[in-house]
Amino acid sequence: MLHKALLDDWQISGVYTWQTGQPYGIGFSIPGLGNQNFTGSYTEPARVLIVKNPGVGNSKDPYRQFDTSAFTSPKPGSLGLESGVNSMTRPGVDNLDLSLQKSFPVKGATLQFRVDAFNALNHTQWSGVNSTINLRYPIEW
Repeated sequence: MLHKALLDDWQISGVYTWQTGQPYGIGFSIPGLGNQNFTGSYTEPARVLIVKNPGVGNSKDPYRQFDTSAFTSPKPGSLGLESGVNSMTRPGVDNLDLSLQKSFPVKGATLQFRVDAFNALNHTQWSGVNSTINLRYPIEW
């Protein structure tokens, strides 16, 4: 009878989350040059020029989120339309939270044993990506 009380009526529950990554854009920085050098405006920024397919985010290696050689600086006279707004996507989220519990009646009350495991599969969830290209002056246009 004791083994039945210990081994029966366990409950397991969980929450699985899978979602695509958030969109983001690539920025650039060139010491001594600002928006007015490219677009002629102090408020409207230029966007980086995409010269080839940058690829997609790699959820296994945080240092290989995209091909950095796929981007270069915009040209003078830019209208700020060289690349789309938020044209890149961060890695997605893949997470499993689990709970295991059992309730025991004890003298008119209930005692609950519970174990929770957050991120049970131990997946690293990469969230931040350095998305600024730091270029040096002079630039060959």
